[in-house]
Amino acid sequence: MDTTNNFSKPSKNLFLLLLFTLFSSTIQAQSVFWDDTDNKGWPKVFQEVTMPSTIDDHQQKAYFYKSRLDGPQPLIISLHTWSGDYSQFDPLVGQIMTYGWNYIHPDFRGNNSSPDACGSEKVIQDIDDAISYALKNTSVDPTEIHVIGVSGGGMATILAYMKSRHPIKTFSAWVPISNLEDWYYETKSRGLKYASDLEKVTQTPKDSIDVEDLRKRSPLYMKVPLDLRKDTRLYLYTGIHDGYEGSVPITQTINFYNKLMDDWKFREDRKVTNEEIIELLSKRSFSNAPNRTIGGRKVHFQKNTGPVRLTVFEGKHEMLVEAAFDHIKHLHIVAIGDSNGAFENGWVTQLQKLRAKDKISNYSVSGNTIGFDNLGRADLNTLKNLEGFLTDAEDKVGYIDLVLVMLGTNDCKKVFENQQKEVVKNMRQLIKEIKTHKYSYKTPQILMILPPPYGADKQLIEKYEGAANRLDKLVLEFKKVAQNEKLDVVDVHTNMEEVLLPYSPDGVHFDIPAYQIIAFKIAQGISKMSGLKD
Repeated sequence: MDTTNNFSKPSKNLFLLLLFTLFSSTIQAQSVFWDDTDNKGWPKVFQEVTMPSTIDDHQQKAYFYKSRLDGPQPLIISLHTWSGDYSQFDPLVGQIMTYGWNYIHPDFRGNNSSPDACGSEKVIQDIDDAISYALKNTSVDPTEIHVIGVSGGGMATILAYMKSRHPIKTFSAWVPISNLEDWYYETKSRGLKYASDLEKVTQTPKDSIDVEDLRKRSPLYMKVPLDLRKDTRLYLYTGIHDGYEGSVPITQTINFYNKLMDDWKFREDRKVTNEEIIELLSKRSFSNAPNRTIGGRKVHFQKNTGPVRLTVFEGKHEMLVEAAFDHIKHLHIVAIGDSNGAFENGWVTQLQKLRAKDKISNYSVSGNTIGFDNLGRADLNTLKNLEGFLTDAEDKVGYIDLVLVMLGTNDCKKVFENQQKEVVKNMRQLIKEIKTHKYSYKTPQILMILPPPYGADKQLIEKYEGAANRLDKLVLEFKKVAQNEKLDVVDVHTNMEEVLLPYSPDGVHFDIPAYQIIAFKIAQGISKMSGLKD
């Protein structure tokens, strides 16, 4: 795969860049008005299209953008707000034009004040029809389909998560409504118009609703299609002040997250507790807030469990437009290595620079071995610490896509020269334990990295004497392990002496240029792996 793929970079098409320059000031001015239903000022490169609904032949309109870039590109399905329709200006168009992605902004029966709208079966079919239209009329990377929406569009996003038949990679729902029954009373008590909208949806007299009808339309009462969503991620965002300074209390998002924990059968301790909900609601902050930000805003509370992430940020009823696509194409990579990975400017740091959008959790430790207590220390024995590494990494992010293993250098020290058969056995055991670890979501892929060469004995200190020869033999055995385990391999050892050792002051460790070379080869290896996208 071409590692310079256009997905992660702004469009190189001069025409698009010029257009974006012309529109940028307008887009920036409008982007804060994400719920301005009167704003119909779409850039001319976005085409108004019409498609018949497959449920009743009703003509549904959408704004549509076909990527001008070469090769398959991602598809973004952006869903309009509660009181809007397809023609409502979408502040995300600036990023769409910058990146050059495919895009559709469908109608799905317009604003939510009629029985045909607001979570009906027709709404679901209209959204699916819009996706099908985009797939048919653009060159879409089928592994990169993303649905996003805010407020009423956030509700439509989680509705699509529960009901869409398409294999979608990510859903991103900002300040969504999940329970229409509760929202009726939450808005009615505050004199908001949305209560009367819901009365029109259920076609009931003023000051009354059809509870069963609203429950049928509410994502909270639907079941996750687990098989279809096993490779999908859902991102839920809510502003800490929403409900106070906004129309959708944060419990609409939190309760939906807790419901998903039941559907996915995750542990009870992955839920947001009643005590945590009370603290968030009453204090509008959280005493044990993570040290994180999103779009420049403080994150007050976050839960990452398997395919679902909940984020409570400093904000009101809003989408943080500049952060709306931060989640797309990120991999969570776990790196397990020794000092060459642990150093401040080692290969892990250089790899993070090359794959800036990815999250790399680094569990490289100076002196690390595969399965020996190096220097008599259990903390330098990866087999003894692996479970802790993987559990910690998954708890922090919610999932792991890929585990990188670059070990073996310290296992070739002179003190272990008579235990080389154990090293191979330990590597087999390590791979087995990575594969069989009890993950809360899915089993990650593994990339074995054959460690860089040692220098000659004359360059090495005594404890590494003979290590170059031992490592040469060990690398051959590691290749057999990888083949038997059907692992992808990156070889930074074979025929790399003249490339790397000029940058090694001691024959074991390296200077930055060598780590950059190693990182580049690893980045290439990741790009070529099936099931992982650059």
